[in-house]
Amino acid sequence: MNESISNALVFMIVIIVIGICSTIVFFSLGYSKTYKIKSKVIDIIEKNGTYNDTTVRTEIEDYLKTASYSSSTNKTGESCPKMDGLSAKNTLKNYRFCIYEHATIKGSYYTVRVYMSYNLPVIGDFIKLRYHITGDTRVIFSF
Repeated sequence: MNESISNALVFMIVIIVIGICSTIVFFSLGYSKTYKIKSKVIDIIEKNGTYNDTTVRTEIEDYLKTASYSSSTNKTGESCPKMDGLSAKNTLKNYRFCIYEHATIKGSYYTVRVYMSYNLPVIGDFIKLRYHITGDTRVIFSF
């Protein structure tokens, strides 16, 4: 009888370790995908030198469609929060990301904030897991 209890305990510990490792891998994959999307949006803005152009917005939206950025879609119509007193410049309401423009003496730079969210079964209605990843472009010089 003693051996059956210890075997059950070892089996339970193995299941818990596998569950923890699976959770870490799951969150790591979501984080890396969101980080890649943030980097690509920054690259598109730096390549074009602005976000205020419709072709840039179209290019970003096309990329988000091909990257399958659907886990963080803005289904509730939430607007971007203010950051350092600045309102977000993006007008793409289908995706949950925010772009802020900062003016400096040399030019302007943009801050990109991309959100990742997880919809967990059963507890997803009670606990909202949403995180953001923020990055800045280089200063885009204005002559």
